[in-house]
Order: sequence, then C-alpha cells, then structure tokens
Amino acid sequence: MIDIQWKGKIGYGDIISPICYAHNVSFKLETPVRLTFRWPHGQLHRVHPSDPETLWERASFINLLCEKQGTDVVVIHKFDDPLDINHTNYNWNVVGNDQFHNHWYPEQPNVSDSNLIVVNSTQGNNKSLKDYGKAWKDPIAQYWPDVIQQLTERYEVAVVDYRTPISDLISLLIRSKGFIGYHGTAAWPAKFMKVPSVLFTDGGMLSRNAFPSAYISTKKNLFGDIGGIDKCLAIAYERIQINDKLYNRYIPGINFRNHLEYEL
Repeated sequence: MIDIQWKGKIGYGDIISPICYAHNVSFKLETPVRLTFRWPHGQLHRVHPSDPETLWERASFINLLCEKQGTDVVVIHKFDDPLDINHTNYNWNVVGNDQFHNHWYPEQPNVSDSNLIVVNSTQGNNKSLKDYGKAWKDPIAQYWPDVIQQLTERYEVAVVDYRTPISDLISLLIRSKGFIGYHGTAAWPAKFMKVPSVLFTDGGMLSRNAFPSAYISTKKNLFGDIGGIDKCLAIAYERIQINDKLYNRYIPGINFRNHLEYEL
C-alpha cells in the first residue's frame, strides 16, 4: 500500500490534484493507495459562512467521481490535525517530470454541444489574488464584467465561483460548450471534466503545464483579436483530443514503476 499524507488547503487544485494522483498511481502500479487529508480545522469548518459545503465534503464528491474499476483508493479526512509539510510520499522532483501524474477523469466527462458557457471570474472572491500575492493568476481581474457582457451577447452564460456547490458546478460543466476562467478555482474541475477551456493567466509554463489542453491568454480583448471565442474553444478541444491520445497510451503502462520510490 502507498500511504500519502496531504496538507489540507482551500483551493480546488489542492483537492482535485492529489485525488487524481492517488487514483492514477493506484491504477498504474496496481496497488492500494490511502490518501489522508490533514485539515488544520474542525469537521464543520467552512472557509466562509456562506459556503454551501465543507472542504472535505467537496473532496469526497470529487473522489466518488474518480472511482473506476482497476483502482483501490481510500480517502481519509483527519481534522484539527495539521501537517507541517505539504505532503508525504510524493516526490515532486520525480512526479513533476511525469506529464500526466495527476490526470484522472470521471466516466462521464463533458460531451455537450450546447450553447452554454461556464464562466469563473475572480469577482466573487472574498480576497483578491493580488492580496494573496498571486495576481499573475488573473491578469484581467478588473475587466471581467466586460468579458461576461461580451459572452452574454452570444451565449447562454452561467457564472460560477467558490460558493457554487460542487454538484451544481459539475452538472453545469457536463452540459457546457466551454469554460472561461483564470488559473484557479473552477479551472481544475473544468480540466477534470475535459471541458474546452480558455484561461486568462500570466503563469506562463506553470499554467501551461497545469492545464495543457487549455487555450491560455493574457489579453482582455482576446476574443476580438483571434476571431472569437468559438475559435479559442475549438483549439482547446483539439488539444484535448491530442492529449487524450497521449494519455491513453500512458495510463495502461507501468512506465514509472521502476524509478518512483514509495513506502509500500
């Protein structure tokens, strides 16, 4: 068995990435994985009183979507039990070179041809990314109202944020034409559901590695520059197909069994 301890944090990426990694490595190495989230707060804690669910409930929902034949993953939540480091039994110097190490997809990814665009701006955030020292994640922060207005002129638009229940968010993504957002929050579930995505970010290669199928830009006037959102989403869709072919060749193999070291 592989035992992974993971520091509980508030971001979607901090939840989805380790869960997908656990299922990925369980499948590839044909071994049980126990992933323990170590939360620094109690079981009933919510990041904001208006949050529709706790972080561990959100993680549990994602884990249910991940379950497939061929994996043996148990997710455990420990409360009031902070971890001093980010994780154990997860060597970034090794897995960071493995392009698909945290890729895992549900049985029912996005297959929609609707006119719905799911938009996740930073407008609803309790604290700006600039205040977090991460303004690079959203270079068009003040322009989101303009972007959303442009989109509503042509598409059905659903605006989501951190307060959107995870079940509602996944349902919207499943039936959407595409996703537009920034490096964070709902971009992770959009990647997880294989939704063609356009992300505004100054993250450079960091963002491209995290979201390899997304169309990435720093320009608020992106849509007019290259011929519209449809073209952006079409490029993202093509990238999903290309990465799917690579992933399908990668996931059945055990190509890193011999050089990853775990405490089994």
